[in-house]
Amino acid sequence: EPDELWLQTPETTAQCVAVLFIVVQIVTSLWDRKKVRLDLAGELRSYLQESLFRHYLYYTKEMSQAIPAEEIGKAMFGEISNVVNEGFMKVFECFSVVVHIAIVAAFVLNENPGAIWVVVAFLAVMVF
Repeated sequence: EPDELWLQTPETTAQCVAVLFIVVQIVTSLWDRKKVRLDLAGELRSYLQESLFRHYLYYTKEMSQAIPAEEIGKAMFGEISNVVNEGFMKVFECFSVVVHIAIVAAFVLNENPGAIWVVVAFLAVMVF
């Protein structure tokens, strides 16, 4: 319908949509590459391991004898990795899901305000 066109003709509107689709794909691809180079999980893991070891070095003699070195090693190489991978990095995944849901909800409500029940049902299914 002519009132739904962004530009003057259907052809130019289709070309504009195609260009926008390609630009979004390129930006998403570049962002994914940037995330890999950031290695946030590796940096965080390294920081926590360094902090734990530095904290261990400042223990008094009695404290360092009370805590076996194996426990510190297990915490540094096992538990810290679990905390980073299964805890901290999941926060980013959850944030991403929330943003995607908000975008879909905004689109649905913009296109058809009577479809609020679909958004609520979708959220209910996601939560439970």
